[in-house]
Amino acid sequence: MMMETNQEKKEGRRRCMELGPVARAQKNVYGLAFSFFAVFCSFQGLQNLQSSINDEGGLGLVVLALIYAFFFLSGFITPAFVALFGTKYSFQIAIVSDLIYSISNFYGSWYTLVPSAVIIGIASGPVWAAASAHVTLCAIQIAPVVKEKEAHLISRYTGILLVGYQVSSIPGNLVSSLILCFSDEPANSSSATNTSSVLYNGTCQHSSQEIQDLFLYVLISVYVLFVVLAQVSAAFFVDSFPSEASFFSTEKKFKVFLVKPVKEMVKVLFDWKMLLLTPMGLANGLEQAFIFGTFTKVITLELFDMCMVRRLKAIVVPSICIMEI
Repeated sequence: MMMETNQEKKEGRRRCMELGPVARAQKNVYGLAFSFFAVFCSFQGLQNLQSSINDEGGLGLVVLALIYAFFFLSGFITPAFVALFGTKYSFQIAIVSDLIYSISNFYGSWYTLVPSAVIIGIASGPVWAAASAHVTLCAIQIAPVVKEKEAHLISRYTGILLVGYQVSSIPGNLVSSLILCFSDEPANSSSATNTSSVLYNGTCQHSSQEIQDLFLYVLISVYVLFVVLAQVSAAFFVDSFPSEASFFSTEKKFKVFLVKPVKEMVKVLFDWKMLLLTPMGLANGLEQAFIFGTFTKVITLELFDMCMVRRLKAIVVPSICIMEI
């Protein structure tokens, strides 16, 4: 009798510790939003610095171009990847590329940054697709419980996810501002003499040699820590939904997760609606290339020091997001 009583007590404590469906959905959404926030703190911080610290031979600009080129190509494999591994594990596997990309910046060269740019570009599609699909699944599961329309919950949870993405620009740039402020004095003292050289020769004088390696390594280490925090948050707060792959044979997996998605992707690319949206995508790409590349590297660095550039980007990017909303 005593044994049964103790067992009932343990069962009662276990039920008390279990989260309800609403709390479980919120845990998933906010945990994934924090992971999204941490990942893009690292990615966007390094993105804003690429054309400045890796300016030799235009390496930084080439890296940015490769990232977004392979981001486009990743659309061909993204549906199959997410369907095979599920939303949680697809997200965790994909953000390993951010860790590789961040670590490659410790020794920025063509041999390290170009391969890492290709890897993170290919993984960017699964990152976005897995995160969006996960919050959508959470909304669909919880909608009957809270008696709300699925569309409303999907919009709300997607908005929470995108808040994490948009806000990441602020700490990502402020971190680099605080750290690089300590190493910016040599650049300040020579900024007046370097301006004419930039205007006539088209090259930026504030290269990575003007930033002490110690401060640069500390900055990159902080960005690596952001990615590690994203992995920890995804591991502990994001639940795993069963993937579709467990219900199919090997032959059917090949057809459903590889052949069919590629065919559908090609079909969508040549759809007239998608063709009408193509100029918008090209214009957005040119805008981002100018802001994150030329504007940061040539114009802003001639008017302000490296410290002010990061602060300016921390203010400008959220302002652009607010204006778009």
